[in-house]
Amino acid sequence: MKLKHTKLHWMLEVFTLIVMISSITYLYLNWNSIPNHIPMHYNISGNIDRYGDRGEILFLPILEIGLYLLLTVVTIFPKSWNIPVQVTETIREPVYRNLKTMLILMKLEIMMVFSYLLFQQIKADRVGVWFLPIFIVCLFGTMFYYIRKCKKLEKKERIF
Repeated sequence: MKLKHTKLHWMLEVFTLIVMISSITYLYLNWNSIPNHIPMHYNISGNIDRYGDRGEILFLPILEIGLYLLLTVVTIFPKSWNIPVQVTETIREPVYRNLKTMLILMKLEIMMVFSYLLFQQIKADRVGVWFLPIFIVCLFGTMFYYIRKCKKLEKKERIF
């Protein structure tokens, strides 16, 4: 089943691309002003616990692009998804649409995190104590919300 993008999907995709392209552009424009040693790893409190050569910073945008492409390809093939509900013909489209929205939104959240990390590395600054908890709550909150919506569709299907 091929699902077309809704207006929401297109808006999220465009915003995701803007976030990703801006962070890579920011890196390119600031390359000469980046110190030779920059933060490369942060502990659970958001403090810098490893420094590295500025060339190592290129790993982050490469990983960002790779994840973007992977998640984009995954959203195209709903049959490959591990769906948490029994999908019947009557609820197939709404379940797939919900999960497609979830994947696109999670892709945006991940790109925002990578961009934030890149900006913090360029500035040679810590990420803050709330970075990890906020990221985890956002990512798992999105998953929980959309899986719950799918479970409600399954439950409604069983009633009828």
